[in-house]
Amino acid sequence: MAKNEKYNYNKKNITAERAYSKAAKEFIRTHGNKCIKCGSTKNLVVHHRREDLSESEYRALVSCVVYCKKCHYKKHMLNKCPMCGRLKQKRYRYCFSCKTLRARQ
Repeated sequence: MAKNEKYNYNKKNITAERAYSKAAKEFIRTHGNKCIKCGSTKNLVVHHRREDLSESEYRALVSCVVYCKKCHYKKHMLNKCPMCGRLKQKRYRYCFSCKTLRARQ
């Protein structure tokens, strides 16, 4: 890729990202400017419910909801431990406390 082509490619990406950012801000505004989970009005982000979206559907904000950053993190990174019900990271089967208890048994 020539230097000029690389510049044009990056310029297109930046333009697309700006357009998406503008659309996301408008989506948040039209959906009440608050998190659907906790009602917070700060640090709002758009969450795509489906992961199998095409690029055009993703950019068109198909199947989206508004979360604050804290709730968005919980949605992606945390779920409940099957033994005690406390929050744990999705990559682990049990929370740290239950994992330690199971290791001692």
